[in-house]
Amino acid sequence: MACRILSVSHDVSLLNTREKVLARAGYSVCSFADTHEAVQALAKDKYDVVILGQSLTPAMKHELAAKASGAGARLVEITIGDPVVCSPEDSLQAPVDPEDMLATVKNVTDQMNCQ
Repeated sequence: MACRILSVSHDVSLLNTREKVLARAGYSVCSFADTHEAVQALAKDKYDVVILGQSLTPAMKHELAAKASGAGARLVEITIGDPVVCSPEDSLQAPVDPEDMLATVKNVTDQMNCQ
């Protein structure tokens, strides 16, 4: 079964691009531009990885990180400057090259033993 990824960003064009790149790499991806809907999805379904887009405020990132961690999901944060909720090895500096994003997600999912 493919790793399940929840991707959250207010930038719909980047969200769509991220979803296409990850889906082509074999991941099962659900994307949300609305953080409230993303929180509801985390409460309802299991995700292996949650990607937090750089357009989210620090408060939104903290809320989603708490929900994701409580559900057992790992985080990947896209940021400008220092990461808000992730360690540097699980964060990416915007603008993000698709290959760098895939490499970071693969590193996280490899540690989880999901495919």
